[in-house]
Amino acid sequence: MKYIEKQASPTFFENWKKENSPTIWNDLKNPQKKIFREHLLQEQDYLCCYCNQAIPDHPLRTKIEHLYPKDEDKYPEKNI
Repeated sequence: MKYIEKQASPTFFENWKKENSPTIWNDLKNPQKKIFREHLLQEQDYLCCYCNQAIPDHPLRTKIEHLYPKDEDKYPEKNI
């Protein structure tokens, strides 16, 4: 498994979350969804952290696992 050192969440995404109070990934629509997906792909060097295979830059083949961090200890308010 490849370790991905996460960068700070992009400002545009944090602003969007404050304005929209999303609960699931499908709440995020284009053009913000496309911009955010591209940000995540760049952050991961277009590689899957599980298998190290290349991730194609294609909206139908690239899925985001979750909208908020999954660490319940650090982010109990985001336990959705």
